Amino acid sequence: FLRRSKLIIIQAEDLEPFLKWLETCPCNYTISSMQGGHIHAKFMLDTTYQQLVAKRTEKYIEQQNQKREK
Repeated sequence: FLRRSKLIIIQAEDLEPFLKWLETCPCNYTISSMQGGHIHAKFMLDTTYQQLVAKRTEKYIEQQNQKREK
């Protein structure tokens, strides 16, 4: 039990820099899982940014289709 509790303390200390950085993140986020020294976080992008990406993607697809037609 003692070894396991030391491991938990070390892992919690290792998380601290990431959690401090996460506090400065302008996006909404959730931590979906933590396992084996990895943190899996999901970030919700701003709707305006998502719309911009969608428009750029549409434009790129149109350009690729036009190239194929030539």
